[in-house]
Amino acid sequence: MKIASLFILFVMLTTMSFGQSELTPPSSPESQGLLRSLNIKVNKGTGTAGVSIPLYTIAAAENVNIPIVLSYTCSGIKVQDLASWVGLGWNLSVGGKITRVIVDNDDLVNGYCRGSGILANNFSSWWGTTNLLRERVDHCTSKSSCTGCVTFDGEPDLYYYEIPGRTGMFTIDQDGKAWTIPYTPVNIVLDNDLNFTITDELGVKYIFNLKESTEVTRYSEVKHNSVNSITRSHISTWHLTKIKPLSGNEVSFDYLRGGEISYSNYNYYRKNNDPIIDKSIQYRSSPYYLQYITWGNGKLSFTSQAGGHELPNGRQLNEITIVSNQEYLKSIKFLYSYFQSTSGYKRLKLIEVDESNSTSKLMLGKFEYNTSRNLPARDSKDFDHWGYYNGKSNTTFFPTEGADRSPSFAHTTANILTRVYNNLGGYVDYEYENNKLINGSIVGGVRVKNIKRYDGAGNCLTTNYSYANGSGVIIYSNNDYTDNWNTGGKFCYLHDDKNTSVYYSTVTETLSNGSKIVSSYTDLMDGPDEPSMRHINRIESEGISNDAPTVFPNSSRFWRRGLLKEEIQYSSTRQEVKRVQYKYEFKKHVRKEIKGYYVHEYNMPTGALLSNLIVYSWLSEPIYVDSVRITGVDIPTTVTKYTYDPTYYLPVEEKVVYDRGDTYRVKTKYPFSFQAQGNLSGIVESNTLDALLQAGVLAKPIERIKIKNDKVIEGKLLLYKLVSNDKNERLPVLAKSKTLASVPIDTTDFSMSGINSSKNFYHDNRYTP
Repeated sequence: MKIASLFILFVMLTTMSFGQSELTPPSSPESQGLLRSLNIKVNKGTGTAGVSIPLYTIAAAENVNIPIVLSYTCSGIKVQDLASWVGLGWNLSVGGKITRVIVDNDDLVNGYCRGSGILANNFSSWWGTTNLLRERVDHCTSKSSCTGCVTFDGEPDLYYYEIPGRTGMFTIDQDGKAWTIPYTPVNIVLDNDLNFTITDELGVKYIFNLKESTEVTRYSEVKHNSVNSITRSHISTWHLTKIKPLSGNEVSFDYLRGGEISYSNYNYYRKNNDPIIDKSIQYRSSPYYLQYITWGNGKLSFTSQAGGHELPNGRQLNEITIVSNQEYLKSIKFLYSYFQSTSGYKRLKLIEVDESNSTSKLMLGKFEYNTSRNLPARDSKDFDHWGYYNGKSNTTFFPTEGADRSPSFAHTTANILTRVYNNLGGYVDYEYENNKLINGSIVGGVRVKNIKRYDGAGNCLTTNYSYANGSGVIIYSNNDYTDNWNTGGKFCYLHDDKNTSVYYSTVTETLSNGSKIVSSYTDLMDGPDEPSMRHINRIESEGISNDAPTVFPNSSRFWRRGLLKEEIQYSSTRQEVKRVQYKYEFKKHVRKEIKGYYVHEYNMPTGALLSNLIVYSWLSEPIYVDSVRITGVDIPTTVTKYTYDPTYYLPVEEKVVYDRGDTYRVKTKYPFSFQAQGNLSGIVESNTLDALLQAGVLAKPIERIKIKNDKVIEGKLLLYKLVSNDKNERLPVLAKSKTLASVPIDTTDFSMSGINSSKNFYHDNRYTP
């Protein structure tokens, strides 16, 4: 989409502010649920509460534990949200998937910065009478009126992954290499068959080779009072099919292909005074639903049915059956009803989850929701700037034509979770309030006000949350509204970031006994987005100054926000008991910068065409704690300093200094720690180190010692060997574990393990099995 020619009034599904090109989110409710819940830390810094119900954990092999968790984030339901197969607002985390948001064109077709155009680092080469600027980067493939354009996609698509116990985001650079954002020590590879493999830092491989495609019809322009639509198909989701540990049972995932689902995201816009376009993106796909998980002698079966969902052919999960050694162990059953709307539109409502075996039944959770007001149909015009229901009875989509986009708390909380019953006879109540800014302004979504926990005897423990001075900082990519010359109206680019519209820098949690915890978090002051760069083509716009009003994206730095900076604990008598302060490091160790390029152009009042090349960036940047300081009553003051490997950013030294004079250090060597000492391959004992690296094992310690002042007081050494598996693969497995027998040892008389000049592995001879 050209931002100068459209009046956009939709809330971006994605959580980042990375440019205003055409975005194609994934189609299935499960994939959209991954985007919605990604990177959410249910904490006080965002004002969000959450419910997490562990259902079962598969312990398949060493370092392979697969938790099956039912979760709900209490931030409000948006008008266009779809229910997953476990109900509206709920997400079932099991197995994994990779899903993506296509930015501009499909990178797997033409390739980001690898199409038929040529991207020049020297921007002077973009200018010329042939107008190479627009020709090379413009979105001409989406315009039926474009002839003779050079196809070029200057913006990277965004991928979101889930593996057991972890979610994250990555993008792929011009050379086809994947980079996590922020950086995490996992390796992601896309092969020639367009299958993904993720290897975590312990060497466990996650294979994604079941691809789900989506057909997208985009209503992209109004031309001569008619809709111009383009339909394309693309891979939208990769499903996890196998987990391969270094040793032990592999885990397989099998899926059922559901019937075709079709729905629209109602992204409304207009060009000049042309008619409004609705249903601007229509999705059509046949999603895959998890059916079996098998490992060793264990099996989980997922029973679902079609027809009970708001989408025709959409499925709902009814039961998970657990079998071991071909014997039935237990079942987990899901019970549902529906949320109703004034238009009759039904949304799937989870009301209870039970666990049962052949002799007994246990209620795991029972749920109540706010039904004093129900959500309208997904095509309703009644939503605020963030997409939440506001009940304003709008007859138009545009504020300039009278649409009211202000939030309404009574409507924002429609169908939100309010109570959870547990199996001990008690329950938990959640009370919410408006998100607010420092100046008291109301913004979209809700924050938790208090949580009341009732036991089976009727006793209540209340936790209240207060947000000092409002302390909210709104999330946006530029000023709330920016003038647009073409429409004479306003742009609105307010959006969510990690599923919240506000960050709170200071939050107080007060318990029933009067004690409290005051927490401070990083917000937009600590981790602001960075302005994009703008390069103006003066060939067609001579005399136009560089400060011509327009709208540009920021380069998102979302991962720097919402981190705990300080936590102070007070007693019921208001005495400070403990204070913990965290210091983080940013910007120093960026692994990779991936730039995005797009063209923004519009007609000036003089009739001249102003063309701008906009450049933003994503950073694969590690987040790590630099130091932690702890003070308190009757506890020593300590300062802990962390040192990280400059390549993999795993901690290699932890130094704790006590105010009483003692200093403790923990030093760790990993397989990669020996690379600088020589080539590891071919060395008799140390070839296992090379094998560990080849298998992607980064975080397994080889040696770890503890030092008090100048004395080594503990030491542990792990030695590996190569073993052939049933596929005749030589894999490293643990052979010996040794500890230091005679401690303490003076540090001047001790050396950690290494590679000597003869390329042999050595270690201190005082290590014993």
